[in-house]
Amino acid sequence: ELAAMRGPRLDVDLIAYRESPAGLLLFGQVGVTLPLADLAARERSVAREEAALRESEAEEAALSWRREAHRVAHEVEHTREVVRSYREELVPALEALLAARERQLTAGETTTLLVLEATRRLVEARASLTRAETEAAWAATRAWLLLAVHETSTEAP
Repeated sequence: ELAAMRGPRLDVDLIAYRESPAGLLLFGQVGVTLPLADLAARERSVAREEAALRESEAEEAALSWRREAHRVAHEVEHTREVVRSYREELVPALEALLAARERQLTAGETTTLLVLEATRRLVEARASLTRAETEAAWAATRAWLLLAVHETSTEAP
């Protein structure tokens, strides 16, 4: 459009005047404009610069989204692994320790303090498991939100 605006142009004008009841006066003009230089080169260069800027901003936004998606995916995997570790390894081991300490206390081979210590460690592990489950759920939610925002931003209008 910029080149067409500054390109060759043909102008035609016709003007009619009525001077008296019987007189009619007609004026006509024809004009041709042939640009010898420029052809809106300055305006086109500004438009190209703005287009290049918008493209680089879009590329930067896409890279930023990919970086965030990678980080969130890693966080989802990590929190799931932590939850699995607590559920399958730490909590069952501490439950077994507590059961062993209680049997030892019943047999008179340990003190109440060691049973309480085993109980405290089990309660802390269960609380940590609950926190890890919450963090895993939040990481998964963030991943879904990130995908939903990306889908709505890339849909064609």
